Amino acid sequence: MAIHSGVNASWAYPVFDPPVDNGDTIQNCNLSQLEPHTDILKVYTGLTYSHCNLVNCDVSNDAIIEDCNNAHIDFCTHLNEGLIDFGLTPCLTECEHLILTEEILVDGELIDTLYEYENFVVA
Repeated sequence: MAIHSGVNASWAYPVFDPPVDNGDTIQNCNLSQLEPHTDILKVYTGLTYSHCNLVNCDVSNDAIIEDCNNAHIDFCTHLNEGLIDFGLTPCLTECEHLILTEEILVDGELIDTLYEYENFVVA
């Protein structure tokens, strides 16, 4: 059983170097993914994740998770434009993340529209 520490494989899975084996410990690694509920390293059993960034990661059912960030977030590209470069599909102007619009009128004429968006935490 090996200990893997400090690996940044975010947005790039399945590239994980060095290779993982059953029973390994993965610590202080960033494995975050673009889309909620992305399977990572599920072909391995008995893995332990310690102090890792597991945002949007689904790990094997027998994995042990210790002090990790394992939230699932539906990212809005209006708030996270840089994620488009990594492959996240750009949101439309009126996407599901839109929570508020405000029209700016001058003398009854529409001058601009302000849009407010939010990322969603998903189960």
